[in-house]
Amino acid sequence: RERSMGRDRTRVRSDLADIDVDGDLLPTRIWPALQSVVFSVFPALRDEVDYEQAEQAFDLEVRTKDTRALFDLFAPGLTLSENTVFNGRFDSRTFDIALSGIAPFVEWDGVSVDSLRFSLDKTMDVLAFAVEGHRGSLSPGTFVNGVFLSGKAYQDEVDLRLGWTGSSHGTSGDLRMNGVVHGPERFEVDLLPSDLFLGRGNWRNERTASFLVDSSSVRIKGLHLANGAQQVRVEGEINEDPTIPLAFELQGLRLENLRPWLDGPGLHGSVSGQGRAFDPYGAPYVLSELRVDSLSVGTKPVGDLAFAATWNEGQRAIDVNGSLERGGVKAMDFEGAVNPGSEQELDIRLLFDRFDLAFLEPYMPEGLSGIQGALTGDLSLNGTLAHPAVRGTASLVDAGIHIDYLGTSYSFSHDVNIAPDMFALDLVELHDEEGNSATAIATILHDGLRNWNYNVSLEMDRFLCMETGPDDNELYFGKAYARGTVEVSGHADKLEVTLDAVSERGTDISFPLGASTEVSNIDFVRFVSQGVDSLLAQEEVDLSGVELDMHVSVTPDARFQLIFDPTVGDIMSGRGAGELDMTVTPAGEFSMRGDLEVTEGEYLFTLRNILNKRFEMAPGGRIVWYGDPLDAQLDLSAIYRLRAPLYNVMVEQNDAYRKRVPVEVTMHLTDKLQNPGISYEVRLPTVDEDVRSRVNAVMSTPQDLNRQVFSLIVLNNFTPPPDASSQGDGLAGGNYASTTASELLSNQVSNWLSGLSKDVDLGLNYRPGDAISQEEVELAVSTQLFNERLLLNTTVGVQYGQATSSTQSQLIGDVQAEYLLSPDGKLRLKAYNLSNDQNLNRADQAQYTQGVGVGYRREFDRFFDLFRRRSGRKGGQAVP
Repeated sequence: RERSMGRDRTRVRSDLADIDVDGDLLPTRIWPALQSVVFSVFPALRDEVDYEQAEQAFDLEVRTKDTRALFDLFAPGLTLSENTVFNGRFDSRTFDIALSGIAPFVEWDGVSVDSLRFSLDKTMDVLAFAVEGHRGSLSPGTFVNGVFLSGKAYQDEVDLRLGWTGSSHGTSGDLRMNGVVHGPERFEVDLLPSDLFLGRGNWRNERTASFLVDSSSVRIKGLHLANGAQQVRVEGEINEDPTIPLAFELQGLRLENLRPWLDGPGLHGSVSGQGRAFDPYGAPYVLSELRVDSLSVGTKPVGDLAFAATWNEGQRAIDVNGSLERGGVKAMDFEGAVNPGSEQELDIRLLFDRFDLAFLEPYMPEGLSGIQGALTGDLSLNGTLAHPAVRGTASLVDAGIHIDYLGTSYSFSHDVNIAPDMFALDLVELHDEEGNSATAIATILHDGLRNWNYNVSLEMDRFLCMETGPDDNELYFGKAYARGTVEVSGHADKLEVTLDAVSERGTDISFPLGASTEVSNIDFVRFVSQGVDSLLAQEEVDLSGVELDMHVSVTPDARFQLIFDPTVGDIMSGRGAGELDMTVTPAGEFSMRGDLEVTEGEYLFTLRNILNKRFEMAPGGRIVWYGDPLDAQLDLSAIYRLRAPLYNVMVEQNDAYRKRVPVEVTMHLTDKLQNPGISYEVRLPTVDEDVRSRVNAVMSTPQDLNRQVFSLIVLNNFTPPPDASSQGDGLAGGNYASTTASELLSNQVSNWLSGLSKDVDLGLNYRPGDAISQEEVELAVSTQLFNERLLLNTTVGVQYGQATSSTQSQLIGDVQAEYLLSPDGKLRLKAYNLSNDQNLNRADQAQYTQGVGVGYRREFDRFFDLFRRRSGRKGGQAVP
């Protein structure tokens, strides 16, 4: 301490702070002097102001260091950062005071502010002050930016301006106020026209509102906030007395304004009505008559909610009643009591009278849609507001739901048992769209009407399990019937489907491969990939969140198709038996494993959509999947049967070779499904070995074989070898042209006839005659009758015209009828009448062969397996 120019100068250096004082400072008299300064500005705070104070005048500068020990002792909860600077001036003779400061960080009981600046100046009897902070925090996770407070005070009157530029809740404000201090515990504030940004709009009070504050209450008068059509009016008291109300009126208040203060999905809608709030310091409750129009939670609409609440003095509870409706249709009535703060806060009755279940559509988990039906019931709502509990039994009538991934809809009528954490359906008779039934057990669990999850178990017998089209799933689609078990479970973000079933009649599944066919005179047929990866990228199937585990025992009742090119009908279809395992992971990865053995089928070969030939699939062919559904292993054979003369490939000129004999063109498909290896074979089943050898000699090279296969499929005839000389009238000139034209015409007419009906396959074939053979016209008919139990195939025709050996017309034709005696098709009754193919070496051959018989078919790997029951599952491993 030192004295200079008649003034004392004091310097203090410590671990707490550095303090410099110039002038006369009386530490024991500084607090009474500062109180007198305050009372001089606000005389209502004290009856009498003591202006007689010990004389002191000084300038002060303080720079803080580590103040934790000091505040822990004298002001617990206060934190003041280092390098906080205070500058001040005080003169007790005039009661003039000036104080300013900068604090990097200040905290008091969890409320903090950084970059705080403040100033205070009193000259004569006018006090001016200003405070501003860069960022303040009211609690963890909440903040306010750009806070400022400024004003002037004189003789108990204050002019204030309070505002902030932003907050964690998206609010901002600029409030202007006038205040009057009436006493130590009583003051009044008038809110002048100001702006307040809350939620989703700017609110403004056009008229002055007053707030009278005392030790036990806040009285509000004339508070009217407006934001366009939204209006809020408040009048009354916030009082410790629980019988004194605070009245409010709402008009078109958007619930979106509450979004900054509410967790979870956002609320939408507008609230109108009026009410009164009581007991804000005890157990708050509200009596009101309100209506919420177009209420929705997140993106899910709820409806229009109207309710009223009144105070029941005898029960010391709030009586509530109201209704919920949507689209003019009432969904629910409710009535009961709410007792806030008690152990049983809710005692409400929920009344449903044919409540439309479509109301719940927006709340259905991903993958489920099309909910329908009606619910009738009388339920109770108990528990607390935080954990409500619903109990009772309700009846579901014509209830139904659609499973999007499977493309199927199911319906039922049954009672549902409702417990506080569960909705249960026991032994429900479920129906598919065709009336087939299955037995289901369903459980829906929840935690206080939150965190929903579900489980559905199904026992079925020929039940429709899938009905999708190519736009629904690019990997596979079609219609599937099955018997077995299905379990569907999941929650809002995940769907799990487990299936263990056996295919049933009516199953028709297609596997599109995204490829096309090309024909040339050498390679004949090539499968050309169009880029499966790019094809799937054009319209990916969204399987995210879906987990499937399906095991299917395929029976010959199921029909499958491999679609190479749907635009021209290049399709291989058939029936078979085997075990298939298909899985889909939550990441959307599809896997398929198993082995399928072909029992029957056909391959429709197309040539530029002009020529169409049906190949018959040879039994015993196999398709094996090892994971990738588009990378299966093929071992298939398809046979095209026809009758053709051998004249063009025989060296000797014998008219006997002009007669048509049975010919079989076999196409072998091996290797990968997307790019199969293709080879051909031509067989003559009825000729002798010498003739067969001479014909095979003409097809000794792959080029010669392809040439003959092309000619047989396209022209129904052999073509002369390139080095052969002209063989009389053979197939030259007009006859060659007429044969080609007749084949093309027959194919187009057959395609047109087949398109007339999905249930009947029709075909027409015309062959022009020549000097040896007569003209032929054949009509082929194939269909399935009596719920696919009777299989009928027939070919009828007529030969007519001039021929070397015959001048008479004659009827030709084949008839095959097969009846499935057992539903699985293993036991069959068969009758037939088949025309015999002419053997060139036999002159006594009969024209027809007839027969009837009973057949039984069963597959087995070992002999003893024939006498024991087959197990349902092979572990999901592909059979090599």
